[in-house]
Amino acid sequence: MPQLAIMIKPLNDEQLIIAQQIGVTDIVTAYPGPKLDDLRRLKRHIENMGLRLSVIEDNLTMRQIVLGHDGAEQQLDEMSHLIQNMGELDIKVLCYNFMAELDMTRTSFEVPQRGGL
Repeated sequence: MPQLAIMIKPLNDEQLIIAQQIGVTDIVTAYPGPKLDDLRRLKRHIENMGLRLSVIEDNLTMRQIVLGHDGAEQQLDEMSHLIQNMGELDIKVLCYNFMAELDMTRTSFEVPQRGGL
């Protein structure tokens, strides 16, 4: 069966209803924090809207890990708990960005993007 996923920001009932109406089956959402109950509550809410929480990405606490700074061990512990929690809740995909600073950025705004933008 085909799966169509979408990242919804902000994640709210109106956006979830629209996603379902356009044929989306799976939701990609931002990391809700390290607590299993928060992730469980989020998953249950999405499922109650007739969709499936399949991917966690964005807002991951990894800066200290990537840069090798103090606090990296704590962040590694938090990421480990997230992966364990995702396994317990059958959320199969963790999408992370191992960039040293913010997120991916363009090298130049003078060079056109796809579609000439």
